[in-house]
Amino acid sequence: VQSTERADLLLGEPIEGLLGPDGEPVHGEPPRLRLPGGASQTWTVELLRDGAALPRRWTAFGGAVVSLADGSTGPLVGRFRVAASAPGQSPVRASVTLAQGVSLTARRRLRLLRENGGLPSADVKLSAPAGVLVPSVVSLKSIEMRTSVTIRAADSTHRLDAVVELPHCALRRRVAGENGVWGVRPEAFTLDDLAHGACLDVQLPARLREALGHVPALVATDPAGGRDQLVRGARVADGVYRYRLAELLASVRSDGSLALSLVLGDGFTAQVARIRGSAVAEAVLRRGDELRLVDRDPAPELVVRVTSPLTPWLRPW
Repeated sequence: VQSTERADLLLGEPIEGLLGPDGEPVHGEPPRLRLPGGASQTWTVELLRDGAALPRRWTAFGGAVVSLADGSTGPLVGRFRVAASAPGQSPVRASVTLAQGVSLTARRRLRLLRENGGLPSADVKLSAPAGVLVPSVVSLKSIEMRTSVTIRAADSTHRLDAVVELPHCALRRRVAGENGVWGVRPEAFTLDDLAHGACLDVQLPARLREALGHVPALVATDPAGGRDQLVRGARVADGVYRYRLAELLASVRSDGSLALSLVLGDGFTAQVARIRGSAVAEAVLRRGDELRLVDRDPAPELVVRVTSPLTPWLRPW
């Protein structure tokens, strides 16, 4: 009769700020396996590295706790598949991504949106034991949510193509039921977008959500000095809040453009989007014989009519 008791894969805390190729957590310490049964039970443990032809295989007695690093000739770096089986016992299979001994530190562990868009830049320091090669410092620019990094085992070709990504805020536009891509620059919407059910999605890291304790408010401001309007958000996924902008349609039609700011704490707001009114441009500047249109509506054609008030006898052109 097969036992219903299974071997337990004991995972430690992942390396915060370091992710695997598919966004999975990366662990700095090899997991352990707790094997059920008694000393008369023999378990077969297999550890297969992605890309390897054969697994590393060894045996252990029931009741033992074994490390996946047991018998390894060097630090474990890469993605691995784990399997453990014994006669009459339920087998266990799992996948884990490892960068043994690697640690990550950053002065700025949480990247909030800046007042005028983007994220604060950050320098991330990586350290590793002998036998593992990592860059000492990885820099994240203001417009970058993440950056790639390669971790290598010094005495082999084993490597892990990972991603450095500190907890951060992000923005995404949604129009006509279609999601855009996540970014950190303020989004732009038009009247037509609002007529097609435009929404602004905001992603907040867990630490910020815990500090706020509520869904942050989105404030629509008329640059011409009109009254502010409050747009309430709703949680649509873990850490993602959606603000429906269609309710601002009438205001944009009557008052023109609106600036949208997210309230992230007492006295701190971040510009997250702008809704353009019906004007073809926010302003027109003259530079010599040229006219420069500021924040122009990307219309396919634009007709400019020029008149000369000082020479009224000349026909407009």
